[in-house]
Amino acid sequence: MKPLTPLSKTLVFFSGIILLSIALGILARNSGAVYNQGVFLVIHEKRKWAKERHMFDPQKKSVIFLGNSVQLAALKPQDFDNATQQKTQSFNFSLPALPIGPGLFVLQSLCQSWGKPDYIVVRIVTDNSRIPGLFDTNAVQGIGGREFFSYLFRRSNKAFALNGIFPLRMNIGGTLKYLKNLVLDPEDIHRTYSENRSILDQLRADRGWYYIEQQAIFPDGRLPDDYALVDPKHLTPLVPDPFEWSPDAYFKQFLDYTAEQGIKILLISSVYREGTAAPWASQPPEFIEIPKHYPHVYVSKHSWERKFLPNRFWSDKTHLNPEGARLYSQMIAADFMDAFGGEF
Repeated sequence: MKPLTPLSKTLVFFSGIILLSIALGILARNSGAVYNQGVFLVIHEKRKWAKERHMFDPQKKSVIFLGNSVQLAALKPQDFDNATQQKTQSFNFSLPALPIGPGLFVLQSLCQSWGKPDYIVVRIVTDNSRIPGLFDTNAVQGIGGREFFSYLFRRSNKAFALNGIFPLRMNIGGTLKYLKNLVLDPEDIHRTYSENRSILDQLRADRGWYYIEQQAIFPDGRLPDDYALVDPKHLTPLVPDPFEWSPDAYFKQFLDYTAEQGIKILLISSVYREGTAAPWASQPPEFIEIPKHYPHVYVSKHSWERKFLPNRFWSDKTHLNPEGARLYSQMIAADFMDAFGGEF
């Protein structure tokens, strides 16, 4: 047998590296479907769902909610549709801890697979792409090739790419547990996977709304009335900053894409715990300037205002519990009908 040439040795070495990377990637995906963070499973499931064939109810106006984890837990389609007297069929495709870029790609998948929605209700979250953060782990869950390479070329921070290429590094503990239980406790793998699948099936049944129960601070899923409030002197109305177009490249791309598709947008503010944040002293300039440049973007009489709910409607400092979601969804439905009710 002839000895390998230097070129052959190099090819064998890199082929081994590639095969090992593929094997580790498959292992990471399999273990991740069992032992992984709930938010990772939710993001992966929503991206998968958006690419599946589906049809909006032609007898109703279709509405998509976009935002981050606040909107994920706060906007409940069933309660929103009840508040519009079933004139709408809404779905929540908010993605936890992610800016508008991933939301844009989900929307594009929806338009291709479901057809374009009539309306989008969105709290636009932007990202400067330079600072490492939750984007680097959350954004790669279920990501497609086109989206991956778009971020690779357009984002200053490339840390997400390492997680996309080597997903094992995001879930080493879960992967080791998976390997251990393959030998010692395979029943735990089947049981945990089934539990995860039940949660994700419920996510779909709730049309994308997700109660972040695992982060609840108290067992009953509600905060005490006096929990973590701030000094009232810090709650004087806020004067908005002057408007500047966000450096997030996907911000204008989202606005341009929805304009091309003829999708109407309602801009909303977020929801806060009473006694922890201040209202706006006046309408923030972005709620004035964006509709000036994009006529398909609407702001209703109160949609720009921050919404407030007392502690008992929150499961943690950031996310609403189911009762809070019902009330907030009703508030946003009122804003929606104020903007578009005349079109029904």
